[in-house]
Amino acid sequence: MKTAVTDFVILGIISDIIGPGYENRISFDRTTGSLELRSLTLSDSGEYRVIITPDGGHQLTGSTRLEILAPAHNIVVTPSSTDMVEFNSSVRLSCSSSGTFLSFLWLNGSSEVTASDRVQLTDGNATLTIFNVTRYDQGPFRCHVSNALSNGTSEPVKLSISLQAAAKLSHRNTPVKKKQHEATFHQLNIQQNERNLYMKMIWCMKTQFSYCPLWRC
Repeated sequence: MKTAVTDFVILGIISDIIGPGYENRISFDRTTGSLELRSLTLSDSGEYRVIITPDGGHQLTGSTRLEILAPAHNIVVTPSSTDMVEFNSSVRLSCSSSGTFLSFLWLNGSSEVTASDRVQLTDGNATLTIFNVTRYDQGPFRCHVSNALSNGTSEPVKLSISLQAAAKLSHRNTPVKKKQHEATFHQLNIQQNERNLYMKMIWCMKTQFSYCPLWRC
């Protein structure tokens, strides 16, 4: 009888030969062909294949896959930058965690982050990229990691996003517009005064000039 994957676990023809690293960790039943593996480690994950050759019979084969779960822990979020300008900057948040067969979920405050025109999730959702950040993308961002064995959440990461420079410039220009308005109003007053003076002069010319000195018009 033979049992093999990449490295053989047990080879049995007349007597059993245990593969390296499996000593004192396996039990093998020749009657049923079953194999028990104890004290599992992450390196035990993989595909196991068995080949059985009965006396005087045809060769039989079978396979199965073993997945070893390790708990999610040491969850850390690393941003590509923490200081950005609104509408002009992009940021990439990377989530790393120990463990196996992990699922990743991003949170902005208490809301789940989903993909959109500006938001991209890659590397099995372990990487979050936000393009053309806005003031609403400041966070705090957290990465929630889970598998069938455990789950955990990273410490919050908050981004600093400055307002676009054009918005600040527009705010500074507001008093200038006010002065322009005042200058226009003053000019209109001068034009009105000149018109009033002209009308007085016309009235004086139509009356006796001696009774209407120019200085009184």
